[in-house]
Amino acid sequence: MAFKNTLYVTAHENPFILIVEPWANEFSVGLGEVCAVIAIHPTVTPTFTAAACRGNDLMLTVNEGGATFEFWRGGEIELLMPVPIPG
Repeated sequence: MAFKNTLYVTAHENPFILIVEPWANEFSVGLGEVCAVIAIHPTVTPTFTAAACRGNDLMLTVNEGGATFEFWRGGEIELLMPVPIPG
């Protein structure tokens, strides 16, 4: 059984870039789009840290070693990251 945690993001006023660390994946989030980052870990519930960066962009960090993530847009998977965080 995997443990999961989901963070939903949407652009209400301005589009922005969402950066998912520590993989440095970048996703454009357009006005009105509903996107989700689902962090997945085999033994613990993963956590997130969020920070504003580069003006209007958002950097989201998945914190636990061994975690991977999925990126969803509009209810459809866009990226499944198979490479876990070292550690």
